[in-house]
Amino acid sequence: MLSEQEQKQLDDTGVLFLRDFASPERVAALRQRIAEVFAELGERAGHEYLQEPQTDRLANGVNYGKVFEAVVAEPKVLAAVAHVLGDEFKLSSLNARSVHPRSDLVQPLHCDMGLLPDARGNRTCNVIWVLDDFTAANGATRYVPGTHRSGQHPKDVLADAHAPHPDERLVLASAGTVVVMNAHTWHGGTANTTDKPRLAL
Repeated sequence: MLSEQEQKQLDDTGVLFLRDFASPERVAALRQRIAEVFAELGERAGHEYLQEPQTDRLANGVNYGKVFEAVVAEPKVLAAVAHVLGDEFKLSSLNARSVHPRSDLVQPLHCDMGLLPDARGNRTCNVIWVLDDFTAANGATRYVPGTHRSGQHPKDVLADAHAPHPDERLVLASAGTVVVMNAHTWHGGTANTTDKPRLAL
């Protein structure tokens, strides 16, 4: 289901962009349901998961409706995850993350779950559903291509994991893009300097 070019992009850089994957109507439905759940849960939203300053989080999205169940059942997205992890994998979580306007929070470059590939292969993979355009100004995720093959944690080899990396790129993408990332790739969120929040699943 993935083209050879898509497989190569994922293998070489650790990141695959599926642009225009979700229709504007689907993006709107996801945004609406997330807003409803945030309103229903209030301060309890996302309490099951890591809490960050200057962000709102929603955890375990599959518990909140069929619109989220469909997100984790997309054949092409599952094929991309299987390309990273192999055919046997499980869903760990489906979380929404909304970065507040004028947030100066910059995540350090990191590998998710503190894991590195081992003899069994890759251990973790992320899928980002872009629900607000990701721009250089509003906190787009940064990543360092190819670092999923380094066998190193950025915190162990970088003097300052918060600092810009000379090889980093930004996930610049319009709403409706889906980004599949080998989560051993060094990555982190950046500051949202705009007056609007930035939302993603």
